[in-house]
Amino acid sequence: MKATIAAAAAAVILTAALTPARAQTDTGSTVKEDAKTAGHAIAHGATTVGHSIADTSRKVGHKVANGARKVGTSVHNGTEKAKAAVTHHPAADQKPSD
Repeated sequence: MKATIAAAAAAVILTAALTPARAQTDTGSTVKEDAKTAGHAIAHGATTVGHSIADTSRKVGHKVANGARKVGTSVHNGTEKAKAAVTHHPAADQKPSD
């Protein structure tokens, strides 16, 4: 994540350094525009990294939830079988016939 932000910042700095100076009499506005462009590039890079992390986190979260659901179902089925064995209700294991 830091590497991506650093790469974006380096790209902006190199672009600003290699771009010929604008023919303006007011250097203050040129510096302001360059800083604004650099800030936007860094913000865009950070947004891209943030979205990547969010997508990965969502995928991992879904895998964890699916695993927990399988474990919960397995435990539930096991307790139902144990309950039927303890209460001696053989009908609990059979499906009703028509």
